[in-house]
Amino acid sequence: MPASKKDLLPQARALYAQGRSLGQVAEQLAVSAATLSRWKSADARAGVDWLEQRETYSRKDPHALLAILEQQRQDLVASGGIAAPDYADKALKLQRVIESIRKEFPDVDAIDRALKRYARYLRDHAPDKHLQESQVHMAGFLAQLAQEIRE
Repeated sequence: MPASKKDLLPQARALYAQGRSLGQVAEQLAVSAATLSRWKSADARAGVDWLEQRETYSRKDPHALLAILEQQRQDLVASGGIAAPDYADKALKLQRVIESIRKEFPDVDAIDRALKRYARYLRDHAPDKHLQESQVHMAGFLAQLAQEIRE
C-alpha cells in the first residue's frame, strides 16, 4: 500500500533540505514532481520555507563544515603564509578541529551508498509489491539519521 502524504511530506522536506532536487525527491519517494511542487507551495503558504530549511541544514551539516575547514587549510597553504610565525599554530588548530569533527560524526555518505546498494539489490531480487514500501522506509531512515547527526 502506498504511503500517505502525512508519511511522505516530512521525508520530502528532509530530503530536499539535504540538497536533493525536487526530481530526485520525487523519484526516491515515488511521487510526481508536480505533487512535490504543490506540497512545497502549500508549505510556503503555511509559513514553512523549504529553501530556508535547506540553508539551515547545510549550516549544521558536519560534512559541509569539514569542506569549509579543509578549504581554509588549503587557502592557508596557498597564501604563502607558511613563513608566518603563527602559521604552524593556525594549521595545527585547523587540523585538530577537522579531526574532532571526523571522529564525532559518522560518514553519512558511506551509509547512503550502502543503502543505495541495498536498494539495487531489492530492485533486482524483491517482488515489485515490496519495492515502493522499502524505498519509503529507506528514505525515512536516512532522514532520521540526518536528524540525529544534526542534534
